Amino acid sequence: MKTVQIEFSKYELVNFLWPELIEEYGFDKARKIVSQAIDLQKNEWD
Repeated sequence: MKTVQIEFSKYELVNFLWPELIEEYGFDKARKIVSQAIDLQKNEWD
């Protein structure tokens, strides 16, 4: 399995992507995507 390193601190949080994520993946899947991104960001800070 390939590991990808992303430095999330370079990016700014935005809320306008929510409608696009929900439209594309549905609410539950979009919520999981965002939750995983937040978890990854927290791990990056540790």
